[in-house]
Amino acid sequence: MIYGAMAALQPGGLLSYEDMGGLLGLDVRDVSDKQTILVAARKAANVLRAREGRVCTIVRGRGYQHANADQVLAVDHDDQARAVSGGHGRFPADPPGSPATGGQARRRPRRRGAVARWRVIYQALTALQPGCLLSYEDMGGLLGLDVRDVSDKQTILVAARKAADELRTRERKVCTIVYGRGYQHARADQILALAHGHQARAVAEVEVAHSKIETIDLSQVEPTLARLIQATAAGFTRQAGMMRQLDVRQARLETVMAAVQGTAQTAITQAQQTSTRVDATETQLHALEQRIADLETQRGHPPPHPVFLHPVGV
Repeated sequence: MIYGAMAALQPGGLLSYEDMGGLLGLDVRDVSDKQTILVAARKAANVLRAREGRVCTIVRGRGYQHANADQVLAVDHDDQARAVSGGHGRFPADPPGSPATGGQARRRPRRRGAVARWRVIYQALTALQPGCLLSYEDMGGLLGLDVRDVSDKQTILVAARKAADELRTRERKVCTIVYGRGYQHARADQILALAHGHQARAVAEVEVAHSKIETIDLSQVEPTLARLIQATAAGFTRQAGMMRQLDVRQARLETVMAAVQGTAQTAITQAQQTSTRVDATETQLHALEQRIADLETQRGHPPPHPVFLHPVGV
């Protein structure tokens, strides 16, 4: 139903959340109904873009709008910026409790003169060793908050996210989210996996941006804007090609490094085995020499001692 309503929009037209609720027989003021409307609207917008090549953008707190050409360009540039920054665009995600998410929880304000909450968690994260975890319960204890309370839990999450970002910038340490538990000081292998994830998302963002800009009908826009759109599309094409080439090179490099590491590990193993065999041989020789000495002693002929010749002229 929402798909049909969006398909009927003209460029620049808005389909509000209230209208969507009316189509679905839901009350947008109810938190559960609002969430149902948001999920259905997001699905309808994605299907509309995939089937008909038309882009509908979110108008925060109001609804979905059929984007015109300049709005599609702005969305594409935002996708490109998100790809470069590793997944963060110009618009931050709506926090729980905002009108866009339909919640009611609000973050508790900090007392005047008190230390910022994120600084308290920052000190605790700094003391973590790689692989160690700081749980949400421990964070709540440090902040004097109850993690079981929805409002307090949101306050803890915001402070923890800020502390992790500052720790990465200042101390060059990475802390990752362990969902439902807390933040963990990432090990080297975990950081490598995170880097691969950011790289994959960056490539995906560029491809999404390119697919969006291809939905624009150049015959319906001014010549100047049409040339700008063509130049932007060409730029996305080159950028996507370069990123794919870099992905191939990195995959080859990682394959070679894995082979080298495997060869090195094999050489180390062989050297350890050789050292073990040499030690065993020396032990056997020592035991054999001791046995010969014992036999000579039993026969009354002690083994000859080595004769050291003095240098000539001494």
